Amino acid sequence: MDFISFSLNYWEDLWQSRHQIMLELSTNHKVLFVSPPFSVREVLADFGKNELPKTGLIHRRRNLYTLVFPKWLCETYRFPRLAKFVASLRRRMVLRNAKKLGFRDTVLFIWHPRYSNLVGTLEESICCYYADDAFENYAEQADHERQRIIQQEDELLRQADVVFANGPALLEAKNRYGNAVNVPMTADFELFSRSRLAETPIPHDMDALPHPRITYIGNINDKVNFGLLLELTAARPGWSFVLVGPINVRTGSAKSQLEELRRRSNVALLGGKPREELPNYIKGADVCTMLYRNDGWAHYVYPLKLHEYLASGKPVVGSGLRSLKEFASVIRIAESTDEWLHCLEDSLHENDPAMAAKRVDVAYENRLEQRIESIEQALQERLDAKKGRAKPA
Repeated sequence: MDFISFSLNYWEDLWQSRHQIMLELSTNHKVLFVSPPFSVREVLADFGKNELPKTGLIHRRRNLYTLVFPKWLCETYRFPRLAKFVASLRRRMVLRNAKKLGFRDTVLFIWHPRYSNLVGTLEESICCYYADDAFENYAEQADHERQRIIQQEDELLRQADVVFANGPALLEAKNRYGNAVNVPMTADFELFSRSRLAETPIPHDMDALPHPRITYIGNINDKVNFGLLLELTAARPGWSFVLVGPINVRTGSAKSQLEELRRRSNVALLGGKPREELPNYIKGADVCTMLYRNDGWAHYVYPLKLHEYLASGKPVVGSGLRSLKEFASVIRIAESTDEWLHCLEDSLHENDPAMAAKRVDVAYENRLEQRIESIEQALQERLDAKKGRAKPA
């Protein structure tokens, strides 16, 4: 099997699970990681700057290639006939490169509903869709955009040979055609185990903060419960609340709450960090948290950071997400502000090497290599079944 991946990311973007999964698949398969076309606005804004990602086919490692379409194949919606013609040229470019690289038994690996129209157009043997988020529930999304995503995703769910769901909540929501399997995202166990090593240094900006350090590491967006954070920081002014990650907040209420947090002396927003440095920040934490809301888009979250935290063995407190409750034997679950304070207090006073070891064991059992095996097995079974049907009696 070889893979053509379509996502909304460039290879140089903030590292996400889709990068990690395609990188890991490239260990035993050829992978072409295709990024979205630039918009006309992006091309015009970049005139004379050359700040957009480099275009063309780039060889990243032995079996991994990335493809960014040239600027002249940008996406436009104002002229439907032209848009359709340019889209056909982009498809031809993908096919040409796949043939050039010698792809066989090609799997079309789709990461977003907007690519539903590609199914069956790239000479693929099978198609899969990884439903890693509830895209229709994103904050500040216009109703017409939401309806379009719902329609595109329903078409994709129906046509895909296999649907991989990122956790139990998404499995329940996306298995309407009986072709979904639960393959939650997970962590690079080897990388995040470095947080347990004595030689791993704690970064200066983290080390300068007073203990105890209540830490959140990840994307700081609208799924974070900023209202809860305001209550916790007010209730425990002597604790350091540390947020490590890039900020991408859309709603007005979340923006105002985040600005209020910035003004508090016991809150530190340290910004986004390279993925390789995240174990260093986890090492500097006293308690690791998943401070999520449990409604709308956030309800379907299966936090990648769960297994990143567990690999460190440190105490973890999370909200009452369905995806987290199954790990209640190794993390503390809190709903109300009082429950959060109680769980944080217990975590700070925890001194249980056996529990720390159990967390590490759970992280190992859910390591990335296990997920990749599940993906490969499901796709190979589907590919073999299709080939079997195609054989003459």
